[in-house]
Amino acid sequence: MEGARKSLPKSPESARALEESPPSSRSPIPISVTRQRPAIEPWKVLDLKKAKSDAPASVRAPVRVHVKVTPQTRRAPFVARAVYAALGIGATAAAVWRAHRAGGFGLAPRIHALLGDRPFVAASAAAVAALALSLGLLLMTLYARPRSLGYLLAAVATFIVAMAFTFLALTTGAHDAVGMTAEAVRLIALALPFVPIGVALRVLRNGWDAAREREGLECESLLFAAALATALASVGVELLVGVGLGRI
Repeated sequence: MEGARKSLPKSPESARALEESPPSSRSPIPISVTRQRPAIEPWKVLDLKKAKSDAPASVRAPVRVHVKVTPQTRRAPFVARAVYAALGIGATAAAVWRAHRAGGFGLAPRIHALLGDRPFVAASAAAVAALALSLGLLLMTLYARPRSLGYLLAAVATFIVAMAFTFLALTTGAHDAVGMTAEAVRLIALALPFVPIGVALRVLRNGWDAAREREGLECESLLFAAALATALASVGVELLVGVGLGRI
């Protein structure tokens, strides 16, 4: 057994081949360092937390004090926006007043003329168009920022118009619904003017917010927004006067 444990004598050829071999083949196998995890020593973590808790109050970092900042309201931009809005509304109202008629614009005769010889087809098409417009205005009400009641007013008014046209389409040819047809037409003429009035309120709100977000006193966009809102509102007022709600 002792003879078996002895290493075999090296021949000159093997020794020469070992000396001539490159050093990379004779180097030991490297040990992977990246996959080794650091040893966990919980006692050091506990000692560190204990040392931090035992530190005197003078060594601890002071607590940051938050100072309350009150926003300063500037009156000059507000006054400038009010002046531009008043100029836009006043100039447009003066121009529209020249085109105003004492009796307004009667919408009921136009609705009867729209129905014509094919009341079912005309009323159905008008009901579908009004319902689609109502859904669009409702989506604009939900997703518009900032929110306002202008789009909501226009959406409700358009929905009422759609329901009235639906009633006219369903009661076409019925002799018992002659008086109710006149009331449905009057309801359409009464609800339709609130669509431009609601859109006008939203346009004026958008112009006011856009002017408020600008720096300085540049509020020219509010002037045009107020003019457009006044023109839309005047259309609604003209239709309301035509229904007979008021005399101007």
